[in-house]
Amino acid sequence: MNIHVDRGGLNIGTLRAETLVARVGSPIVIYDVDTMVERFYAFAEAFSELRAMVSFDVDAIPNTHVLHHLAKRGAGLSIRSGTDLERAWLSGVPMTRVVYAGLGRSDDDVRAALDGLYSPMFQSGRLVEGRPPYYRGPIGWFSVETGTELRQISRIANGVRIACNAICAVDVGGTGHGSWGISAEHALELFDEFGNESRLRLRGLHMHAGEQARTVDSFVACVERFVRLADQLMKRNHPITLLNLGGGFASNEVDQDAPTPAEYAGAVAALLLPLVEAGAKVVIEPGWSLCAGSCAAISRVLGVRQGVAARRVVCDGVPCVAIARSSAVRPIVAPSDPDATPRDAGQIDGALEHSVRANPGDLIAWPAGGYRARHSGHSACEILLSAGKSRIILPRRGVSDALVPELESQEVIL
Repeated sequence: MNIHVDRGGLNIGTLRAETLVARVGSPIVIYDVDTMVERFYAFAEAFSELRAMVSFDVDAIPNTHVLHHLAKRGAGLSIRSGTDLERAWLSGVPMTRVVYAGLGRSDDDVRAALDGLYSPMFQSGRLVEGRPPYYRGPIGWFSVETGTELRQISRIANGVRIACNAICAVDVGGTGHGSWGISAEHALELFDEFGNESRLRLRGLHMHAGEQARTVDSFVACVERFVRLADQLMKRNHPITLLNLGGGFASNEVDQDAPTPAEYAGAVAALLLPLVEAGAKVVIEPGWSLCAGSCAAISRVLGVRQGVAARRVVCDGVPCVAIARSSAVRPIVAPSDPDATPRDAGQIDGALEHSVRANPGDLIAWPAGGYRARHSGHSACEILLSAGKSRIILPRRGVSDALVPELESQEVIL
């Protein structure tokens, strides 16, 4: 996404930000879907030797319009909630390309993932390609971390008489203190206990390197531990048909020193190819690393407060502090005075603070800030850019939208 300032103001590609803000107000979050699709193809090409499925992490941009553009290019989707399950269906992705992770699945969530008859969208009359959710079929894979989840899924699968696949989420960090996944020893125990279930096929592994995927060497170390566990399971006669490498990749679109998708893939290809040739499917789950270079947050400066040591810039709605702390990307300031000289936002002071020279009325653009702004509960309007056109894909939530649910109450009959 090309963001720059000239005498005419702030530009996002060929689009004038001031014109867009005049039409829809501020703050706004902008997604350049053409750039995002290019990044998707970069991951797909990089991992093509492994014939990997690129499964976008829906948590990065939970918007059906964005997901649709990726799904029709062949992306899978990785989800963590029942709501995102319905987003995946509405996006048009085949359910077999959906991976459902997360510890918080209710029985209703599991049923809906197995059979569209139980979808909360079934009674809404919503159709995808002319068909209701009844026809969508079960998802591709559940990703589980506990025996409790496996028992829950097995019980429900038997009840609805539908077979399903599961993969075991494992901690490959090497410290034993990871917040995601279980130990290799626990994974071996779960495969031994549930490997012969009739309707629940435990046939794969799921890793998430997280921060350790920021460098190639750390990522390779995680994959090595991952492959060793897969080898152990196969020696115990447990077939492994899916190897999900998760996400956590750095974005070389935002950080020029970060590894490229090709560098990640090239470093682990030799480790994974024997398993691929034996019939295993590889999945990668880029989220922020896929969308960081194609999203931006734009906000209007409402005021400036001069403190003892620094000036504080107050903006309308976008959580600039959170954005600044999540990315070292320099903000871009567009003066409200068209005759003023364009200026950059100043230098980055340390890892977490940006020295921003801005005045009331200026626009501030945060490249890569759209991801953080999207997740901070603000009232931004979301805009999709595609083929030179802009569309509102999530209207701004107004005051009445927030207050109407509070105006009525219902008695709970006990």
